[in-house]
Amino acid sequence: MKSEHIEKLLNSLGCEKIKIAGNKVRSTCPLAPWKHGGGKDEHPSLAVFISADDTSGANCMSGRCGFHGSLSDLIYKLQRLSGRDMSAQLLFLVENNAANLTKRMARMDARAGHYAMPDTSNESAMVLGGKAYTEYQDYADPLLRASMSAALPASATEMMVKMQGWLNDEALVYLQGPDRRFSIETIRKWKIGWHPAARRISLPQYDHAGRLVNLSGRHVPYWPADLPPSEWESKAPKWMHSLGFNRELFLFGEDHFELSGDGKGRVFIVEGGFDVVYLNQCGLKNVAGINGSHINKTQVDKLLKWFDSAVLLMDGDQAGIDAAGRIEQTLAQRMHVVNVRIPNQRDPNQMELSEIEELKYKFMD
Repeated sequence: MKSEHIEKLLNSLGCEKIKIAGNKVRSTCPLAPWKHGGGKDEHPSLAVFISADDTSGANCMSGRCGFHGSLSDLIYKLQRLSGRDMSAQLLFLVENNAANLTKRMARMDARAGHYAMPDTSNESAMVLGGKAYTEYQDYADPLLRASMSAALPASATEMMVKMQGWLNDEALVYLQGPDRRFSIETIRKWKIGWHPAARRISLPQYDHAGRLVNLSGRHVPYWPADLPPSEWESKAPKWMHSLGFNRELFLFGEDHFELSGDGKGRVFIVEGGFDVVYLNQCGLKNVAGINGSHINKTQVDKLLKWFDSAVLLMDGDQAGIDAAGRIEQTLAQRMHVVNVRIPNQRDPNQMELSEIEELKYKFMD
């Protein structure tokens, strides 16, 4: 990070007496109120090393504090101690660690909108998400044949495990920012991770038997001042999914359903996986993502087998309104349906907590 960016960041952290000295930027330590004697740093004891390769680190020379780590470590520690929201500082750090942008762009994985998930020669294990289920008529049954094994090959599972829980500053800014608001507990619960080469949030999807059927990657935009969005958008599809995944056979979140066993209960139907994750975090049970704006026969079969009532929470834009109308017509003759329109063209994961509490009061026992 350049010296002027370090200076600006330190200023936003409340540091004083900031001065550039050689390959360092010196200042008072922002952790002083908690980690220094008397709560003050009278003489600048923090040194941040100027580095052009995104490795700038910080050291505090105070014996009582002794902080040593990356700038993001410093921000997170200050956030924990002070209780301040540091998302703006984290975002600033991400935006200005741009030295290796060209290399990052070259590594970006954009294989026609799919992660490359190789097939296997083991015929007893049905390996690809869609193929695994189309040969059977009982794929809506919670008790699937044991011989079907995992829906994705071992290499895909290993890939997911490596990404699971591995989050850097950019990923956390995206997941915990105002558009997502995911807690760390939620990130762990849903096994959300980060694909560093492709710059994607990884979102695994499981069937109701707990088998991995898909690994989706949501691209996190990079916004350097000297690169117009058109130059990376064409190289980076917004979403990428496991090769061979058939979204029509699954409901996102079905592995988290709390089923009554007699087909009685209510389900909240949304479009995307992030909608499911956020509403579940807020306390809504049995939230099903249909992986888009169209519902199909297999998804309908699953819903009818497991529930007798549905609440539609489709996106609030015109496409979502139209989709809700179609789905309501499809389900209304076979189960009780309530169509809830979200105002101001918002998605479910943009709803306020008060709105979700109202939904819980109306539709949850």
